Amino acid sequence: MTAAQELAADLHALCVEVGGECGAHILLMVGQYHNGNPTFTAVLEPKGTMGKVRLSAPVYELADAAPALRAMWDEHKDLHASNTIKSMAFAIIRLTAEQGECTDAALRAEFDAREVADYGDRAADLATEMGGNGPFRVIRLTGANDMGEAA
Repeated sequence: MTAAQELAADLHALCVEVGGECGAHILLMVGQYHNGNPTFTAVLEPKGTMGKVRLSAPVYELADAAPALRAMWDEHKDLHASNTIKSMAFAIIRLTAEQGECTDAALRAEFDAREVADYGDRAADLATEMGGNGPFRVIRLTGANDMGEAA
């Protein structure tokens, strides 16, 4: 196996672990800023290119890319889980309001099957807790972000 194939296999394994639309890539950086010495940036995008989170690490050897990203993911995965559970809880509330119930199939339209399996029960518990904070209302405030009277 070549070094590139080994790196690809390691990054693929990490993306499978992260799940969903995860993508990883390596950027080669050259130019005057780098004094002619190539450096690399290893990138992990847990929700894909269009996701909000992008973890990146500078590395000087390609062999360091996968371990660097794995370390970053290990640091980030609890926050990722928490954010996914919150997003799923909001989806459960919305789907229940729209359809009268929330099925795992409906959730899989927005989340991958593993996320639904891993976080669905916790998200349902959080949705129940969030819904218990009702009745809801908008409290009108004036302040720095108040644009004045609506036209």
